[in-house]
Amino acid sequence: TTDSPLLKLMPRFTTVTFSVPCDGRWLKLNAGQHVPLRVKYPDEMVPKLAQAMRAGELPPVDRIGLISDAASLCRAGKLEPALYLELLGTCDAEHDPVVLSQSLERMGALAGLLGSASPQGAAFAKFVAAVLRPQLDALGWVPQPTDGHLTRKLRATVLDLLPRFCRDEPSVCEEARRRFDAFSADPSAAAAQLQL
Repeated sequence: TTDSPLLKLMPRFTTVTFSVPCDGRWLKLNAGQHVPLRVKYPDEMVPKLAQAMRAGELPPVDRIGLISDAASLCRAGKLEPALYLELLGTCDAEHDPVVLSQSLERMGALAGLLGSASPQGAAFAKFVAAVLRPQLDALGWVPQPTDGHLTRKLRATVLDLLPRFCRDEPSVCEEARRRFDAFSADPSAAAAQLQL
């Protein structure tokens, strides 16, 4: 009804004017993700937000918020998939394990929708591989004594996705084969190495 307090609090159409103390390339609303809402940015601002994510100009919680908003908006048909992928593509340079883990989980879900046999699925697999390789290079294959819990979890997520997305990359296949052969030759030594 029109007497609803919710309608009074949140009218259907509202215009708010404010000044922004920056150059206006991009603006992150709901900073800190304190309010449970989705933000739809103008399409032309999304690449600029992606640049800000890649440059580390946004804290991790806001990087997660942008990717989460984009995923929901894309699912609802309110955002072009290419723009969503532009935000996900920043993960090749991501250093926060929580941001990266959530992004990789979303990539895995997208791959399931596209299928591996379709041309779109094959193109998407290359996209994910381009994100995974820098992360694999940074994390390595083996846990380190200085690794925190989130780094170990992230490494496991990256390694879990390698067979799905990097199976055509010779260096990945060679290293996986080398490690498998070493495990087959001496399982106890290989297991001990993983218990750091």
